[in-house]
Amino acid sequence: MIRSLTTLLLLSAAIPAYAQPEAFATVDKIMEPTAKGKWKSVQESTQAQVLRGDESVLLMKGMSLAEGETLRAMLSLTEISLASGNTLRLEPGAEIVLREPTFIEQLAGEVLYQVKGVFSVEYGVIHCTVEGTRFEIVGPNPTTTLQAPGDNPYDIPKDAPEGSISVQVTKGKVRVTTPEGEILLKKGSRVLVGPDGTLSEAEKWENCSLCGFSHTPH
Repeated sequence: MIRSLTTLLLLSAAIPAYAQPEAFATVDKIMEPTAKGKWKSVQESTQAQVLRGDESVLLMKGMSLAEGETLRAMLSLTEISLASGNTLRLEPGAEIVLREPTFIEQLAGEVLYQVKGVFSVEYGVIHCTVEGTRFEIVGPNPTTTLQAPGDNPYDIPKDAPEGSISVQVTKGKVRVTTPEGEILLKKGSRVLVGPDGTLSEAEKWENCSLCGFSHTPH
C-alpha cells in the first residue's frame, strides 16, 4: 500500500503544471452616474454586464474576460484593456463582442478606442482598419433611452438618416470601408455612414472625450 501511494505521488509530480491562460481582456474601471449628475467609480455595477452563454453576469473591476464574450454598458461607463495592450471605453448604451485580440465587433452605442499596431472594428456595414491611433465609433443606442451625465447628443447630426454611424479620429489614421466605398480619415476628422453604407465627405471634428481616458466622459 505504501509502495503504491509512493508510486502515485511520483507520477503526480512528473505531470507538468500548466499555467492558467492569460485573460483575453480585463475590466479596468466602472463608473455610474450619481443623483448630482457626477460620475463615481464603483467595484461592481448592475448597469454593466458580460454575457456568458445564456447567462448575464455583473461586471466587476478587475474581472477577467474571455474571447467571444459580449459586454453591455447600460447606464454606466466601462473601461477595459485587452491582452494585446489596447484600451476601450464603452459609453452608456454601448455593446461589443470580444472577437480577437486585435478585432472587436461593435453592436451598439458609442465606444472609444485607443490602440497600437494593426487593429480593426466592425459595426454593421462598416469595417474600420487602423494602425496606432485613437478613434471613436458612435452608432444607434437601443440599449437605454436614458441620458447619462455629460452626454453629448450631437455626435450624430439630427438631420442624418436614422441608423447612421459616425467614425471620428483624434490621432493617427483610420480606413473606413463599406459596401459603398471607402475613405481614409486623418487626425481631427470624421465621416458619417448611412445605414446602407453610404459615406459622407470627411469633415473636421474635434471632441475632448478622446483626449485621454482619465477625462470625464462628454
